[in-house]
Amino acid sequence: GVSRTPVREALQKLAATGLVDYTPNQGARVVTWSRQAIDEIYALRTLLEVYAAEQAARRISMADTDEMDRLCTVMEDAFNSGRRDHIDVISDANRIFHEIIVKAADSGRLAITLRGLIEVPLVMRTYYHYGREDMIRSFGHHRELVAALRARQPEWAASVMTSHIVAARVVLLRN
Repeated sequence: GVSRTPVREALQKLAATGLVDYTPNQGARVVTWSRQAIDEIYALRTLLEVYAAEQAARRISMADTDEMDRLCTVMEDAFNSGRRDHIDVISDANRIFHEIIVKAADSGRLAITLRGLIEVPLVMRTYYHYGREDMIRSFGHHRELVAALRARQPEWAASVMTSHIVAARVVLLRN
């Protein structure tokens, strides 16, 4: 009972978020990620986000680290709340947290490259597989990243970011 136009528009929106591959006049299919694709995405994320963390440690403002600290609290509170939408809240706060780091790195090319690389649905799917220990570890990484950035220590920030992304990859592949 729905005309083709709203269905087509809905599929285009889903394609824009990476949930479906949509080819006009051919159809759409739900995106699946192979192990090779996941390995490639996370290897590139590691390289790029580690670089972003190093650069951000040299440039980030205290206002930005204060906001990151607030986002850490938002994520932790959502996890502990037992709310049905806690994964959505955590995912949104996590996205903003990482965007602050990229913005503070002050590299337009880096921001564009990461935007094209980070598959939001893949990141959200990862959170659905996190157990309590995985979530606590991730929150610890976030808090330690804030500390490294406030201390203006690029090596420390890079080390924590590496651990953070590798741990997320392991959780995703484990499940």
